Amino acid sequence: MKHTYWQRQHDSMQCDIACLAMLCRHYGRKYSLETLSRYCFATTESVSMLGISEATGNSMLQTRGKDS
Repeated sequence: MKHTYWQRQHDSMQCDIACLAMLCRHYGRKYSLETLSRYCFATTESVSMLGISEATGNSMLQTRGKDS
């Protein structure tokens, strides 16, 4: 079983970026919150799903959308 990595977020608006950082770390890729924030085009209002998808592409992970 792999180790669980924890990423502390700087504020409440970085929860999605912190989750992405933990996923990247789980798969062997370590990125700072600042780097992922640039990849996601984060604003003061958070990050869009498109931003998260583009950030995963930059971090060599792959995303897939799903209808509910």
